[in-house]
This record gives sequence, structure tokens and C-alpha cells, in this order.
Amino acid sequence: RRNCARRISEQNGRKRRNMYTEDELIAIASKRWGIAMKRMGRELHGACPFCGEGRDRFMMFEEGDYYCRQNDTHRGWLNDKDQPSAEEIAHARTRIEEKEREREEHERIWVEGFRAGYEWRKWHEQMMTEHLQWWNRQGIRSHQIDEYELGWMPDKKIQTKEGEMIIPAYTIPIRTLEDWEVVGVHYRIADPPAGVQKYRYQAGIQAREFYAGVAQKENAIIVEGAKKAMVLYDFLEAAIQVIGLPGNTPSKTILSRIANNFQGQTFIALDPGCQQQSEKIKASLLNARIVSLPGKPDDLVLAGMTRNQFRAYVSQSR
Repeated sequence: RRNCARRISEQNGRKRRNMYTEDELIAIASKRWGIAMKRMGRELHGACPFCGEGRDRFMMFEEGDYYCRQNDTHRGWLNDKDQPSAEEIAHARTRIEEKEREREEHERIWVEGFRAGYEWRKWHEQMMTEHLQWWNRQGIRSHQIDEYELGWMPDKKIQTKEGEMIIPAYTIPIRTLEDWEVVGVHYRIADPPAGVQKYRYQAGIQAREFYAGVAQKENAIIVEGAKKAMVLYDFLEAAIQVIGLPGNTPSKTILSRIANNFQGQTFIALDPGCQQQSEKIKASLLNARIVSLPGKPDDLVLAGMTRNQFRAYVSQSR
């Protein structure tokens, strides 16, 4: 009972504690651990100061708690002594802005090199019949494979808890909405071992949203993942733009780009169980509605859902 009372007291104390601002958390992380944090969704992410690895595994929250996603022992709470001065806050913010400029320049150079090398076309052209059939089984038709220049590579290098691994992966070029220029690539691991995520993104390059159609800028449906976007776009006969997010907690940059590009109605149709994430996305967009589907959009299409049935779900959006 004493232990229970102590936990309740600690929880109440945390509830009474003042919330930290984003600038304060950035300054605290810089001062205490020498790391640069960046907002991704509700929390700030950065390299773990305890593990000494990763780019976004360490998270800090406005309530003052922090933890590492890869090591559960690396967690804790900030305290009142961590309150940064105005000078420290300004210095940390300047450091973040400098790193952001460095990241943008690195990304620009990578994109130029990637385009010049036409690597995604090599991956597209080297596909064998078995790889084309895999895309077809995902609900993606042959004409889409060619239009999007989807591909396959035998030697995608990834990092796992056990170290570096080289494994086959399917490739999805990511393009801009306006001019359809390639600006990135998503990788779908062909046969991921246990504990290895299916989707990977280019190291050092911000993951971007996937547009299923070019230059459609009025209404849109938002789903999670490029593959779902391709299947749904074809299913709806290209009548509306479909956007595939690189996860259900997209960055402010992605949401801002979508909000600027689409002034009409946007429908958020994430996978079942993502209600909280859908609400957060909705709060960042104008004229957005949440569609509650009984399954993943691509699975429903493959299972035989009709367009009238899909429209019925959309008509019940809120």
C-alpha cells in the first residue's frame, strides 16, 4: 500500500508540474546531453545520449518525461533544475536551425545525385517475373508498376538491433506533386526477419509523403503507406488524389505541405486502431474529415469491396 501511495503521489506531482515548451526541451537536451532534438508529431526526437546510436529513438515530451524506444532502461523525468536560461534557449534554437540548413543541403545534394544516377529506373528494369507478380499480389496492376517505376533491389543495407544487414527490398520512388520529379524512395523489405520493420526510408533524408497522382490539388484521401495509396487511387479510377503517409505520425513539414496543396476536402482513412493519430492529423488540416474503415484500405479492395461500399464509408466520415 505504501508503494501504491508513493506512485500516486509521484503521478499527482507530475500532473502539477509545469509543462515544458518546445524551446525549453530543445535547450535542456542540448545542455544536459549535447544532442539536438527535433519535433516529430507530438514529441521531440533525437539520437539517444545513452545508447550513443540512432537518429530519432530518443523522445522527450512536454510533460517532462523522456525515454529511448530501443532500451527501456533509458527513461526518466526532467526536474526543476533543468530550467534553461533565455540565452541557452536562444543558443539551442540557433543550433537547431543550423543543423536544419545542413540537413536541407545534404538532402539537396543526395536528390541531385539520385536523379542523375537514375537508380530507381535500374531497380525497375531489373525486375524478374516473380517480382512483378509480387507487386500484382499487393493489388498493384501492371500499368501502375510502369507508371510509378516500382522496382526491386537485392542488396538493401539496413540497421537492426543485431547490427547491419543486407536484404532484398522492393522500391517505391517518391515524387513531387507539381512536376513529378523524384525526391526520395521508400523501401519495402521483401521478406523481413522477425523484429525487422517492413518499411524503410533513405538514411539521412526526411521521409516524404507519396502522391498517387500528379498535380491534383483540390480534394484528397490520406492513407498510411504508398502501397495503399496506389491501390486506392486505381480502385477509385483516379477520381481523387490519394496521399500515402510514411507513417501515422507525420511531421509538421508533411502536414504543412498537404494543407498548402489541398484547399478542398481531405479525408483521413488510416488503418483501424489509429483514431488518436487521425485526430492529430485532422487538427493540422483545413476541412478534414475522418473515415472509419473496417480494415486496411488495400485489404478491403483486394477482398472485393465495391466503390459504392467505399463511398458509403466516406459519407459517414466526421
